[in-house]
Amino acid sequence: RVDLINLDPQTGSPVWNSNAVTMEVARADHNAILLPDRTLLIIGGIGSAGPVLASELLDTDTLEWIDPEVHMIPAMPVPRMYHSTAILLPDSRILLGGGRGENGGDVENDTERRLSILKPAYLSDGDRPVITDFPEEITYEESFNITVDGSYAIDSIALMKPGTVTHGSNMDQRYVELSFEQVIGPGPETEYNLTAPENSSIAPPGYYMLFVLKDKSESISGESKIPSNAVFIRLS
Repeated sequence: RVDLINLDPQTGSPVWNSNAVTMEVARADHNAILLPDRTLLIIGGIGSAGPVLASELLDTDTLEWIDPEVHMIPAMPVPRMYHSTAILLPDSRILLGGGRGENGGDVENDTERRLSILKPAYLSDGDRPVITDFPEEITYEESFNITVDGSYAIDSIALMKPGTVTHGSNMDQRYVELSFEQVIGPGPETEYNLTAPENSSIAPPGYYMLFVLKDKSESISGESKIPSNAVFIRLS
């Protein structure tokens, strides 16, 4: 299952929503990865019948599972179970690695050494936005500008913290959507003004990947929010 904790930023009161969403396939020792388009990828693990090769994708806007046939989520070629890792790359793909063998003990020779890279459907659904100018460092509540390579509808602009994963847990994941407005353009290049996160409770200091996402209307299928390659920005 996927459990949610909703935190009201005004009161600071958390609300635990247990059994919010039940996965189609029961599994353990899997990884859950936040993606730039606000989906949550559940991948790998082991179930009652052995390794689970099928992945599941949750739309966090609607809390509904996305049809894998529509979004072309392939089965993994290699089982990823205990000690496996999965992490978001700056180019919006997912790197998968590690894991123990199906019947392996806790010894070095049972470790899976092959790597896999998952290319989500949003990377094959139209031209990607390109960030052409950006600051290398920002501070809390700062107003700052970025430039993109054209004129198109934008769904969102977000900071995502590089993950650090072990034993299926990635507590360092963080998605922080930024408010923005167009200040120059539209044209061959379009400039947007953004507002940095309010404080370190929302976004701890450090390096973040900044993604710009095209609106679904800009995709070939009309179903994908297409992310840019990330640029790294230091929040201090």
